[in-house]
This record gives sequence, structure tokens and C-alpha cells, in this order.
Amino acid sequence: MALLLIGVVGILALAGLGFLIAAIYLFLAQFVGPPWAALLMAVVALTLAGGILWSAFRMIR
Repeated sequence: MALLLIGVVGILALAGLGFLIAAIYLFLAQFVGPPWAALLMAVVALTLAGGILWSAFRMIR
């Protein structure tokens, strides 16, 4: 049961992060244009993913 809850929380957190990135993209697109907003959000998303991956590797060691 606890594993199921962890899975649901993980899916909801991923969806929430996706919506947050989409909202920031829409906000930035008003100021810098859609291509630059997409580039900035891709850099932010990849940096965040790298940080999470780095944290996971540190926890395993």
C-alpha cells in the first residue's frame, strides 16, 4: 500500500512540475518570444533533472 502511495505521489509531483514549467514558459514567451522561452525552460528542466540525478547518486553511495 505504501508503495502505491509513493507511486501516486511521484506521478502527481511529475505532473505538477510539468505544469510549473509550462506556466513559466507561457510567462516568458510574452517577453522574450517563444523560441527563447523554450530554450530557457529546456535549460532549467535539464539542470533540475541533473541535480535530482546527482542527488540520487549521492544517496546510493
